Amino acid sequence: MMVFEKYVCSALQYILSFFKFNLSTLHMKRIEIIIPHERLADVHNLLKDVNVGGISHYRIEGSGRVKTDPVVAATHPTHPHRYVERTKVEVVVKDEQVEDLLSNLQFKLRGGQGAKIFVVDVPVAIDITGYEIKRGIEAI
Repeated sequence: MMVFEKYVCSALQYILSFFKFNLSTLHMKRIEIIIPHERLADVHNLLKDVNVGGISHYRIEGSGRVKTDPVVAATHPTHPHRYVERTKVEVVVKDEQVEDLLSNLQFKLRGGQGAKIFVVDVPVAIDITGYEIKRGIEAI
């Protein structure tokens, strides 16, 4: 093993010990769902049906492959919006919930104006409620 690799491994072990977990305990995923605003109720109901604890959502703007409609107004010239307005939904779930949830989301969101789904590892989760502190899967 090269000196650099040993240094990186040592640094990573130190960081992991600081958070008091190791890579074998990764059992959570954050699912980020980017949807048109009008699909929020559908996604919320689906997440509730599969017993996801809580969700966060907020409005975002972005650009990509979806084209925006031009603004048509009598007093202003026609010009396209630069960004498309969407809603971003975030949930943290157990690993064993991910595949079913992704299948259900894909089925529910097909057609329409499109959607994006991203799945990200969550190495640490901490829930602080009053004086009670929960870590890991208990936190979600």
